[in-house]
Amino acid sequence: MFPHQKLSSNFAPCALACDHCYTSIDVTSIISIRAHADNTWVIERLKYLGSYYDPQPIFLIVDFGSAPEFSKQIKSICEECNYSYIFIQDNGVFSLSIARNEGALAAKTDLLYFTDIDFFSVSDHYAQLVRYADDHDFRAIRDIVLNLPAYHLNYEISNCLWQTQPQAWNKYLEQTAVILAENSDRETNGFIAPYSNNFLCTKDFFQIVGGYDSSFRGHGSEDFELMIRIAYHSQHIELPDDISTDIFKPTSNSFYQPRPYKGFRRLGEAASFSAESNGFKAFHLWHPCSTEDPWRQSNDWNRSRLHLATGNYSNEPKNLGAIDFLQRKKTAICICKDPEHYGYFLPYRILGYSLQIISKDDSEEIQRIKKAIIDHKVDAFFIFNPYMKSHAEFYPLFLLAKEQELEVVVVERGALPSSIYYASDVSYNDPDFTDYDRHVIELSDEQLTSAEAFCVKIRTGEWVLEKLNSYQATIGKHSVTLSREPIKIFIPLQLEDDMAVTKFVNSNQIYSDFESTIHQVALNHPEFTFVVKAHPLKRNPFVGKMPNLLICENNDNVHAMIDLCDFTVCYNSGVGLLSLVHGKPTVTIGNAFYNVKETGHSATSFQDAITMIQSGECSLPCQTAVKRLVAWLVTRKYSFFKADDLIREFTHRNSHGYQNIMVSHFNWNGISMPLGRISATSRITESSYVNGRLSLSIGIDESRFLMFKGPKPRGMVKKILLSYVKQPLRKLINRRKTAV
Repeated sequence: MFPHQKLSSNFAPCALACDHCYTSIDVTSIISIRAHADNTWVIERLKYLGSYYDPQPIFLIVDFGSAPEFSKQIKSICEECNYSYIFIQDNGVFSLSIARNEGALAAKTDLLYFTDIDFFSVSDHYAQLVRYADDHDFRAIRDIVLNLPAYHLNYEISNCLWQTQPQAWNKYLEQTAVILAENSDRETNGFIAPYSNNFLCTKDFFQIVGGYDSSFRGHGSEDFELMIRIAYHSQHIELPDDISTDIFKPTSNSFYQPRPYKGFRRLGEAASFSAESNGFKAFHLWHPCSTEDPWRQSNDWNRSRLHLATGNYSNEPKNLGAIDFLQRKKTAICICKDPEHYGYFLPYRILGYSLQIISKDDSEEIQRIKKAIIDHKVDAFFIFNPYMKSHAEFYPLFLLAKEQELEVVVVERGALPSSIYYASDVSYNDPDFTDYDRHVIELSDEQLTSAEAFCVKIRTGEWVLEKLNSYQATIGKHSVTLSREPIKIFIPLQLEDDMAVTKFVNSNQIYSDFESTIHQVALNHPEFTFVVKAHPLKRNPFVGKMPNLLICENNDNVHAMIDLCDFTVCYNSGVGLLSLVHGKPTVTIGNAFYNVKETGHSATSFQDAITMIQSGECSLPCQTAVKRLVAWLVTRKYSFFKADDLIREFTHRNSHGYQNIMVSHFNWNGISMPLGRISATSRITESSYVNGRLSLSIGIDESRFLMFKGPKPRGMVKKILLSYVKQPLRKLINRRKTAV
């Protein structure tokens, strides 16, 4: 791994170390067509694919409702050229959305490349694509989308290509690209759009996003809508204002003037920068197109359908969890009382689950879900920690789903930074955790190496569960004082209403007694120094003034405090696992899942723990056992995520929630799936080179653009000329070109 990968919040070291390189047959090039009497050029261009591109990808031709006489020709060409072929019986207006969705579902490769039959690229185009995918770790960073700029060639330039010998096509296209970029006469030469509907992505991410909006038919905005939704999911680019507004077209004069960061076309400029800077080009070749074609007449040039589609999530991104246009084999009820929780469940789309997002817990909704479970109308029941107070109304449904033998998946945060786990129940009630010592768990050398790298990262002290001070700042504050003390015992406290101290606890000392006895035990053992740290979210500080009692600040770095002390005593706290990773003798009161053979120690009470330390029974953890436990957690049991912190304030404590949750590595039922995120390593914002290079104006208020007044409304004279002169003239020219 490179340093920027190690420091990111992605956890996919095995995937990043993958030796296997992509080849062109790891790419499915999806081309959707409908042939008819007015576009026979489609048949001719289809023949070029197999003979021109070298190396070739897997070409998948989606025949969307061609009449039998044309579909027969298309199928014959596909068989002759060894293309994959699927036919969709649909007599409605052509829908690129539906066709591409079906193509994506039929594809077997990891990489998908969407393009159209009227686009052309240089002959080694697919070699360039796979090289880019390799160089940018598409196997691990799954949400990279390479969106290509489109070079729109007019009739003369396109026709000249066909008159040129095929071996010179590359040179012709490259020289034409320079002419289009440097010449100003768009009418004569054509024009360049910085973005297109030619893009490379992983099949996994296409599944997570939910595919194309299948409500689009005709010459529409389906590609712009998908581009917008991709941006919301990946969070790789700061989003512009009025995102669904259609302004600054590359064929309009406003494109060539200073302009604010507004509308989806500005987003497209940012999204395609990487492809353009790496030299990728897609050439749109002229072809006859009848103005009477239903596909062209049923258009969305006024963007009304686009506004309707993006309106479902542009103001409430949390609604993205309910937006899915791909056919799935299974259906899961997905409880998201906190709407942000949908992000935890999106990986199940890759496994073929359709998510029914449930956020309401009124009686009518509860009864509806109950009936669906009893009638087995759904296959699975997903929920984040069903024991939370906010899930009280859903808890009986959780039990009912188990009783009805539905697949039940509980999500809960793990004890390691940025970790969660998916299981049949929470860790205190999940056999995988409770029976850990009863099974022989086979772990490879590679998995153990990954665990060691993970432990090294933890021991740096900069990777924490909550927002804390830096490791070095905390060391500097406490090291002098604690260096004078002979034996230091670190005591991380919990929140009184945390599930770790209220449910699934054994017959040992209850948590309130554990915390209340600290003063008396400290008084009875002046030979020890007790270092107490309240939970970072607790608002009322722990109080104590005894000479051998040191009270930390809530935001002191927990790793630093573990390193400064000799022992750790806690009550089912995740800090206990961190303490073991740091190699410190650790005693827990309760039933902490990480207290397995040769790691930590268990005590019935706080006094019992101190007695154990005093007698010398509290030995160092076996580092081999700890590494094996961590290896099992990070490669088999724990998944990882990145998110933005969301702290909610209450009377006695704060609550740590998250926004924009993105799973970055998914482990479940033997499935280990890297889902690394590009936003964990880079993001296009105000201070990005991309912003300055493209003059995107991210972060600059629109009022600064004195010249910008928005699109000018057409006057009456201009409307008359457009309707009765320009448009009829265009139709006449197109008919003559078609005849030629």
